[in-house]
Amino acid sequence: MSKTSKPKEQLNNSNYEIDTLPAVQLLEQTGYNIRFKSADGLTAIYISDKK
Repeated sequence: MSKTSKPKEQLNNSNYEIDTLPAVQLLEQTGYNIRFKSADGLTAIYISDKK
């Protein structure tokens, strides 16, 4: 997400601010539940199948 906001007239679809995620390691994978965690421990990603 952007830390600053601009009026819609100043937005350009081809110029985005890019924030990258740190490298993550797979912690657990059971069926559709997948858990990742970054090496520094500050970022966790959980993926699950919800119907």
